[in-house]
Amino acid sequence: MHAPCCDVFHLKDGKVRSFHCYVAVPILLEQLHAAHLAELDDGGKLVMAGPLPERSGGLIVLRTGSVAEAKAIADEDPLVRGVDNRH
Repeated sequence: MHAPCCDVFHLKDGKVRSFHCYVAVPILLEQLHAAHLAELDDGGKLVMAGPLPERSGGLIVLRTGSVAEAKAIADEDPLVRGVDNRH
């Protein structure tokens, strides 16, 4: 998989003092996740969502007709599909 990144150099007196490479995949996953939540909200399925500060991850409360529907919605979340272990 090709992952876009951003290289950041800190130059001082013509010399590289530090270098960082920021991979854009986590940022893209967060944006896709936010769009997914907005779509659920627009469709009346999202009750609330947010991070859990005491642990890595978050909580999403959905309004669905069944547990199977809720699981299907969770499986469609880009953070779940992208296997981002922070959530």
